[in-house]
Amino acid sequence: MLPPGTAPFSERIAREIAKRKRKIKIDIENATFLHYPKEEVIGVLKFWGVELG
Repeated sequence: MLPPGTAPFSERIAREIAKRKRKIKIDIENATFLHYPKEEVIGVLKFWGVELG
């Protein structure tokens, strides 16, 4: 039983997760984003055990 408002994990969701991780990795590595909170994002990813690959 899933909580209200959630969807079962599927291949489509896995693809969306991978796409978002790629986007976050690109944003972190982008030197032109002067005000992007890189350290904060990295800290949150580390806290939650998220690996960008």
